[in-house]
Formats: sequence, structure tokens, C-alpha cells
Amino acid sequence: MLGEEYVKLAFRLNKHVVGLVDSYFGPGRLEEEVEAEQVVPLPKLKEHCASLKASVGAHGRNEEHRVYLLKQLDALQAQIDERLGLVSSFQTYARRLFDVDGGPADETELQTFRQHLSVAMSELGYAGDLRSAILKWEEDQVIGGQPMFDLVNVLLHDARARTNAMIDLPQGEEVAVESVQNRPWSGYNWYQGNFRSLIQINTDLPRTRLEIEDLVTHEAYPGHHTDHASKEKALYVEQDLVEASILLINTPSSVMSEGLASYAHALICEGVDPPRKAARLLRKLRRGCDLNACLMLHAQGTNPDTVQRYLETNALVTTERARKRLEFVTDPLWRAYAHTYWKGERLVEQAFAQARAAGKTREVTDLLYKELLCPTTLVKKVREIC
Repeated sequence: MLGEEYVKLAFRLNKHVVGLVDSYFGPGRLEEEVEAEQVVPLPKLKEHCASLKASVGAHGRNEEHRVYLLKQLDALQAQIDERLGLVSSFQTYARRLFDVDGGPADETELQTFRQHLSVAMSELGYAGDLRSAILKWEEDQVIGGQPMFDLVNVLLHDARARTNAMIDLPQGEEVAVESVQNRPWSGYNWYQGNFRSLIQINTDLPRTRLEIEDLVTHEAYPGHHTDHASKEKALYVEQDLVEASILLINTPSSVMSEGLASYAHALICEGVDPPRKAARLLRKLRRGCDLNACLMLHAQGTNPDTVQRYLETNALVTTERARKRLEFVTDPLWRAYAHTYWKGERLVEQAFAQARAAGKTREVTDLLYKELLCPTTLVKKVREIC
């Protein structure tokens, strides 16, 4: 079966690209079979990938499903090629991984965000140069220790109720939260299958109340946990699609997942107040700067110290946060991943804008939470729906 072969290919490649398999809740025998094997050489995996791509036409459920599988396999092949030294450029590599343009965020748009933030800071009572105002505003919001976890629990309860009004959550779904340190990321959803998630909050750096609010919607409701649990129920439990039982890093599905999670706050918190509006602008600005920092490093060969200064100045962060962001975009697994946040959110935001204009919000919501999508098929399906 194509789905089972796809899963086994991913597990075999995971022995070369540790962390590729983010979550698996499918038949245990497939993982056990690969675990018992010797490491398969990369050239053999490339042949296997090509063979699966050739067979997609005969096995896909429909055209969108076939395109999804082909794009996912393209991304796996790109990761094989990268380790074989066969990638021509970093931007080409990113395009093959994510099914999106591999270029940067528009610096003119990022400057517009900064201009809006300057106005917002003045209205919120924070004077001085923009970076200093932003840092003071964030300093005044810092929360940690038990008060942070108390806030997380309150936010989880509220976000879950709002999400359940938007989409029916699977019966028995559950989220647990813990703190960790010494990770390259700020927060992470470890989806465990059976509609359960463990969310880890990295406390290496101070966290603000509004960051915690965004983290809860991004990682839990209606973000990653809601996304993964809904797809597990709709696609694996109800339709037995084995390919839906594995979550892979650095593939087109990552763009859809991060795009939906990044836009999640807007789905349940419309008509936000000035502080939350400013926080949303700041998050978008920093996502765009992260992408450009990634490309400065890996496409242009810019010195890391120069990239750090770019982040401090343009993303309006402390030196410590700039170093942490640099740590993420230099990590071998995550070095191209900044594309998923910036470009994924834009795709999802555009999809919902079209849906609202056409009165098709429910249909697009179901599409995003209950279908296997890549950027190419999202654009096509939304156009058909709207």
C-alpha cells in the first residue's frame, strides 16, 4: 500500500535526518519493521522515493490527494538530495521542501509594520525610540513561575471553549503542559496520538502575558493540537488513511500546520484590543525578520554577528532574544523552517479572507482541519469553494 510505503520511507530517512518524524500514531508494526532494519543508504532511499512518486497516479484518492503525496515526496527527496550534496541553492531547496516561493519577506512590508507599531506604542503610553519602547512594553508584561502556569490553564479553558464553538473537537481530546529549557524553539506541541498533546514551554527567556496567550492558541486551541486531533479523527480513524498518521518536519504539510497555528488567534479572537493588535503586528514583524535572517545566513552567507544585529534592530528584540532566534535558524533541522510561519500564515489568512467574502467560512474551516493539504492544493480548493 502506498500509504504504508510512504510511512516506512519517512522512518528510514529519519535515521539520517533525526527529527524528521515529528509524530506517529499509525500501525506500530510499520515503525517496528523499520527500527529492526539496518540503515538504508541515501541513494537507495532516493530510488525508493522516485518509485513511490511514480506510483502515486494509480493510488491517490483524487487529484488533490495525489498532489499532496507528490509534494510531500518531493520534500523528502529534497532532504535526501541535500545530504547527498545535490542541492543547487538554498532558496531552491526551500521551494522543494515547502511548495512555496523560497524568497524573503518584503522589507518594505516589514517597515510598514514598524511604522504601525510606532503609532501603537505611542497610544499605549510608551515613548522613545521604537525598539526601546517595545522592550519596555514587553518587560512590563513579563510573567513566570506558577503565575504563568495559572494563566496558561485559564487561557486553555477559554480557548478550548471558543474553538469547540468553531469546530467539533474529538471526544476525549486532551492537552498537558510542562516547562523545559535549553531548546532552540519557544514552544512545541508533541502530538501523541489518540487526540492527546504535550505542550512544552521553553523558559530560557522571559515570557510576556500576550506571548503566552499566542502560544496557547498556536500550540493548542485552535492551533496544532486542534489541527492534529481533527485530522487524526477525520482521516486516520474514520478513513484509515495511513499517510495521515505521520507528521513530518520540513514538508509542505509543515507550511499548512504552522500557517493555521499562526493564524489561530485571529480565528477565535476577532476585534482585538490595542495591546493584542500590537502584539499581532509584532509577531508578524518578527516572523518576517526570522525568514530574512535565515536567508541572510544560508543563501547569502552573511556573517552571524551581522545577522544578529539585523534581528536586534529590525525585529526589535533584546540581544538575548536575537541570539535565541539565531540559534533556531542555525539548527540543522530547523534552518529553513522560518518559511513555514511567514508564508503559511499568509496563505491561511488569505484563504479565510476569501471565505468570509464568499460566506464560506465553515467550508474553508473544515477544509483546513479535515483534509491533507499542501499550499498548491489549498489555493486551488479555496478558489473552487469561494
